[in-house]
Amino acid sequence: MSASVLPIEQIVTRLRPDAHIEQVRPIGHGGRRETVEVEFRSWPSIIIQSAGSLDAAETELALLTRLDRETSIPTAPPIRAGQVGTQAWIATDAIDGIDLHGRFTSATPRVQRRLIRQFGAVLGEVHALWESDHHGPVLAGGPGELYVGDPASWTTYFGAYTARHLSRLPAAFDDLRVELAEAMIAAPAAPGPARLFPWDLRPGNALCADDAITAIIDWEGPIATAPALALAKAEYIIARWYVGVDRGQRLIEALHAGYETVRPLPEIGAEHRIATAMAAAVDSHGAVTNPGYPPVDDTAAVAFHHDLLERFLAAV
Repeated sequence: MSASVLPIEQIVTRLRPDAHIEQVRPIGHGGRRETVEVEFRSWPSIIIQSAGSLDAAETELALLTRLDRETSIPTAPPIRAGQVGTQAWIATDAIDGIDLHGRFTSATPRVQRRLIRQFGAVLGEVHALWESDHHGPVLAGGPGELYVGDPASWTTYFGAYTARHLSRLPAAFDDLRVELAEAMIAAPAAPGPARLFPWDLRPGNALCADDAITAIIDWEGPIATAPALALAKAEYIIARWYVGVDRGQRLIEALHAGYETVRPLPEIGAEHRIATAMAAAVDSHGAVTNPGYPPVDDTAAVAFHHDLLERFLAAV
């Protein structure tokens, strides 16, 4: 059995006490969570993922339950969430497919557009599933029940979101800092009801087979906020991230087309794109993120984010 920070044997004992583990196989790349597939001698395989906390695991379980029952989104049916010692986890059924993170850049442009269109439809269904009058982190209130913890107005939430991510930009972005702050002073117009924002929706958290997505495998930490913010983030880390700034435009068109098969496209302003670009440019440890597959080097990564922020500022 391969090494894992997850207490695999203890988790399996809770889920399938009589099962014999044949193999533990890591899946997914470039993510902040450990994800493994556990194969058994005489039971179907399962997927186990680490979670940041028990609350986070239970919220993801509640959301997955809703997605599995009420949408056509390809997800892994949930089994259970729990905690062993200090390590929280969630378990789901295993789904056939290969990691899309490495597969996406080698796909033909036509297949890329097909996959991105599917991501757009996924996001549209997520937005159609649930709404709230409040903005903020989403928590589980019971089986399949979701609510906004620490609720805020759109103006308050957007102001805090942009201030947080602006403050985390490193010195390489100092020449843009004042202009970025000025662009974020006024929030875009009130967007109507908040919708779910699956902030890490991207090829690195998807499985595929026969040029189609078979499962989205990471739903931790959902947020309730403006649907335009979620779409702007998807433009950035699904479309532009893998193929570059210029080629990404055709993929953005495919993303929007997929979304519009489910619900009308919200108006996405330069402010939404600036806010999500700042969020995507730096990881949780304060390091500049490296787009592409294989990832570009640090110099090229700074240039990628800097160029897009300049373009978005020009549109304000």
